[in-house]
Amino acid sequence: MECSRCGEPAVLRQSYSGQHLCETHLYEDVESHVKSRIREDSLLEGEERWVVGLSGGKDSSVLLDVLARTFRDNPSVEIVALTLDEGIEGYRDEAVEASQQLTEQLEVRHEVVEFESEFGVRVDRDVEPAEGKPCSYCGVFRRTALNRHADRLGATKLLTGHNLDDVAQTALMNFLDGGVDRMSRHYRASLSPEDSGEFVRRAKPLRDVPEKEVAVYAEMKDLPVYLEECPNAEGATRGDVRDMLLEYERRHPGTRHSIVNAYEEIAEQLEWNETELVECERCGEPTSPEGDLCRACSMRQEVAD
Repeated sequence: MECSRCGEPAVLRQSYSGQHLCETHLYEDVESHVKSRIREDSLLEGEERWVVGLSGGKDSSVLLDVLARTFRDNPSVEIVALTLDEGIEGYRDEAVEASQQLTEQLEVRHEVVEFESEFGVRVDRDVEPAEGKPCSYCGVFRRTALNRHADRLGATKLLTGHNLDDVAQTALMNFLDGGVDRMSRHYRASLSPEDSGEFVRRAKPLRDVPEKEVAVYAEMKDLPVYLEECPNAEGATRGDVRDMLLEYERRHPGTRHSIVNAYEEIAEQLEWNETELVECERCGEPTSPEGDLCRACSMRQEVAD
């Protein structure tokens, strides 16, 4: 199988484009998608400090690799990697080690924040026995910690490694759940700070790249990544949606791109009922006025009780 662009041995076939790509052109294609998304989302607005959420997995590691090499000689862009240690023995410690190896290789500043010091919680000790799925608690704590420390680090943008499959799955799950409000929040979170509330603006520069291409990129580059799935990984709903999307993509190439494009167009048209935020009485983070505590502090209290 030869590369459609140069005739060298191909390492991957893009079903949605019909092209076979060699190692070199795979790198170029992934990098081109990231650069295009940075331009289209207007992420370069002057002096930038991008905080990249680095989990140690393939997606955020590939994103950091592309960004670090692309902007290495650009004095207007500073990149800081931020890793969260949820406290999952035998899983997160190895992922943190992979993150440290990568940031050393790329010469990128690296910050590690532990849930235990941040919230007084370890997932494998405190959250698992609590009512509800561990992922529900972990997700809220992660979002809070990312926003809090992106702000502390003076981030102009918070970048995450969500790939095309991730975004398409979330879009379809929101459709299936009737999550119109979540669609609005998803869109607004990518806008400028004055339009997205009191949170650091978020962006997903990898969201046009399929998961398989990210995985092959990481393998070909021999990036230090940790590939084991979290032992508390989200359950049946996302797994069912993932399998359904992959099967539909196999039969109808381009499905994931179409879902994401439609999702973002619809979200853009939705009426935005902006809620004035107030400060959480415990931690001071922005929260809705329905309660005295933000969701993270409420969950902390649930776990403690």
